[in-house]
Amino acid sequence: MRVVNRFVANVALATALATGAAFMASAANAATILNTIDSSYQGAVGYTVSNSGGIGESIALPFLSASAATITDITAFIGSAGGSVTLGIMADASGLPSGTFLNSQTVALSTATPVVLSSLSWSIVDATTYWLAAIATDGTLGGWNVSTFVGPFAVTSSAGSVNAWQSISDNLAQASIDATLVVSTTPLPAALPLFLSGLGALGVIGRRRKRKNAAALTG
Repeated sequence: MRVVNRFVANVALATALATGAAFMASAANAATILNTIDSSYQGAVGYTVSNSGGIGESIALPFLSASAATITDITAFIGSAGGSVTLGIMADASGLPSGTFLNSQTVALSTATPVVLSSLSWSIVDATTYWLAAIATDGTLGGWNVSTFVGPFAVTSSAGSVNAWQSISDNLAQASIDATLVVSTTPLPAALPLFLSGLGALGVIGRRRKRKNAAALTG
């Protein structure tokens, strides 16, 4: 009986470890849920992203995910000879950005390289519209490169005021803005019951051993 119990325990442990590894590995699956980049980086040209010399304009691009996910990487073709932007995600408010960042980072701009955020951990829920938004810091005059991707985006002429956002689509060129957004998908639900059943089997075996040990001591 001890041999059988030991064999069962080993099987349960192997099952728990294997399914646990699969369960954790599924959390690392990467997917690109937004990609409007169709050319090389052009520096500070494109739609104005600024907060300088009386010019204030912010830009936001809508996106959604079919499943709950964690944003890990963002690339935005925003450039400037100097200054910075706060880049992050906003909730949707009746088809426009809410005006308040859920998550964001302030990054310096350059004409040599685009904005790249990595190692993020920004959670989003499924089937919900969010906005990838860039708001220039004081003294910044930059541009967000234009893409031939067809789709709407939003702009504001008062550096991010919630009441100033308006939807826009470039009817002349049918253009949007260059950006990618990569997420880590959530663990596969089907793996969880098997993982838990393996752990449960180990628990049952452990309780049985405790009862046998107690009986042997009292006997």
